[in-house]
Amino acid sequence: MRHFERTHYLPALFLCLFIFTISEFALRLPPPHQIEARRPGAAATTKRAALVYFGTVGATSYDLKEVMLAQAQPWTLDAAVGARPYIDKYVIAFNGVRGWAFDTFFHTWNAGFEGALLSLLWPVANHSVGAQPLRGNVATTGLAYSADLALQLMAAHAAAAGVRYRRVLVLRFDSVFYRGLDLDGLKNDDAFYVASWCKADFGRPLPARPGTEGCWATATYWADEEGVPDFWFAGAPKPVLSVFERMGERMASGAIKVGRTCNGCGHAQVWGAVRASGAPLRRWGFHQIDNDLFRDSVCGTKWSVADSRTWVNFSRGDASPGAGSTCEGGYLCAVEPGELQRCAGFKQDPKPW
Repeated sequence: MRHFERTHYLPALFLCLFIFTISEFALRLPPPHQIEARRPGAAATTKRAALVYFGTVGATSYDLKEVMLAQAQPWTLDAAVGARPYIDKYVIAFNGVRGWAFDTFFHTWNAGFEGALLSLLWPVANHSVGAQPLRGNVATTGLAYSADLALQLMAAHAAAAGVRYRRVLVLRFDSVFYRGLDLDGLKNDDAFYVASWCKADFGRPLPARPGTEGCWATATYWADEEGVPDFWFAGAPKPVLSVFERMGERMASGAIKVGRTCNGCGHAQVWGAVRASGAPLRRWGFHQIDNDLFRDSVCGTKWSVADSRTWVNFSRGDASPGAGSTCEGGYLCAVEPGELQRCAGFKQDPKPW
């Protein structure tokens, strides 16, 4: 009788053990999206990109930045802290599910924020702050030198660690994106990418869409003639380095002819450096529409609306076939009256030449 009881319950015992084993295995499986990423042909973390920050830490308004630059008020980290969630969501996470992994590098002139920036941008592969030696001289200020210093850190790390970066994104600490910056969309390995620079053309009004103050056809901003948007730059390492390496020295020697846009500011400097580099200029997305500075993040109101394409449309997609901005054929709507006064896409400043 006892023998019968043991043999009778053995199948049930084995069944229980089998179910327990399968359950334990299932509990240890990665989430479904990670399983999908590991399947042949699916997104896997095999593509590496460098995220390279440069310059000052930014400000929460244009007036405040001028005061800080004049050293009349101390810098704060408010703009960089405010911008970070946008980069997490629309650059790192957006591209992460598409198989991209990032290494972060930075140089800033605001040396007092070194520890805070290391924490904010963690993990950081390498960084430097303040005045730095650069090819026998000491760099002390300027977009050109800061971007160059940060990219030298990236290049040294890549050589030492044997890392091959397929794309490099160079950006300000206070840059924001309102939708995903698709690194896979930057298709040309020899090209230097910036945004298209578009404005609402008040001479060509379009029927207002429901819930908007008005809509207009778009046109290329005159500053595009001798300048490029300077909130971010991207491409493969070779064209990016060809633009920024020795940029400060080449401007000083006259080898780079700076454009006339906004009296030779960053827009004009990078435009001149791209032309001198020989790298083809290409476009992705739309300056101060798809991306902006944190101080103008209020101008991203339209992207918080569920159907964002109600408010903005560009018919030619993101990748430009040539160097010029792709603005014709689109429309831009103001969601509420304040946008018309404070947001760059609607400003109609006169051409200075």
